[in-house]
Amino acid sequence: MYTIIQKIKWPLVLCDFVFKNFNTNYRTLELLNLKESRLQEIRFSGGHVKELSIDLFPVSVENLTLMEMGIHELSASFESLKNLYRLSLMGNQLRNVNSVKLPVSSLEVLNVRQCNLRLISPFLVSMLEEKNQNANLRVEATGNLNVNINDARKVMKAIKGLSLELNRLNDSILKISNHSYRLEAVYRDFDP
Repeated sequence: MYTIIQKIKWPLVLCDFVFKNFNTNYRTLELLNLKESRLQEIRFSGGHVKELSIDLFPVSVENLTLMEMGIHELSASFESLKNLYRLSLMGNQLRNVNSVKLPVSSLEVLNVRQCNLRLISPFLVSMLEEKNQNANLRVEATGNLNVNINDARKVMKAIKGLSLELNRLNDSILKISNHSYRLEAVYRDFDP
């Protein structure tokens, strides 16, 4: 594989980009110069990014997949990605996430499967703001076997537009899901 040594200039008509199993690092993301593109769908799989800066991506992106990229830290806000309707961070080790503001006026699906999460609430701070009280968001969070059930219960109660998919960790999550159409308790998680 060749190493990228200079910034890429993107054709204006290109709208999708997939970069799979190239062990992408932060410097490669910078040189790809995605911010200057008009890409609507960007998918990366496999890498070593550690800390993700949302400034690397174009405002035009609607579907952003950063799967198994070695991400441990996220930008404090994704709100500049105003067209984003699907964000997948599947397979990153996001165990200790600080509050992350999401563009909930456009975002419909957040995939944080298999991210070693303990808390769901840090991803939902934007939904608690009055201007976003009518927003709807589906959070796919199966494969996070250490999720705090009290945190999940609290956000489900506080945010009416939230639907949540978790593993059936114990009987309490199953009982909650039996009384709520917004919580799905999955018995097992299949690979995508």
